[in-house]
Amino acid sequence: MKADIINLSLIDDIGEITAKSVHEFFEQEQTIQLIQKLKDAGVNMKNIEEQSKEGDGRFQGMTFVLTGALEKYTRDEASEIIEKFGGKTSGSVSKKTSYVLARRRSWK
Repeated sequence: MKADIINLSLIDDIGEITAKSVHEFFEQEQTIQLIQKLKDAGVNMKNIEEQSKEGDGRFQGMTFVLTGALEKYTRDEASEIIEKFGGKTSGSVSKKTSYVLARRRSWK
């Protein structure tokens, strides 16, 4: 709701025209009032990224080994996500390893 046209247009599949339209929508007084009514009614206004920063302990006690090139994240980013959810990462497989994350290759 606070993003400007430039930041919106940097999102995959959103071009300049769509970014401008989204920005203008959220600048309208009726939209601002509706959002305030939703907040007042107790609607959760946190986005998924904000919620994931809080973590929920789902990986508590687990150790992950990251190998190969991951498709959507760098190793550092993936490690950060794992740690937010209570897990640990390691550079090598051991008896403490819970999961090994690797990019699946298609063999032809």
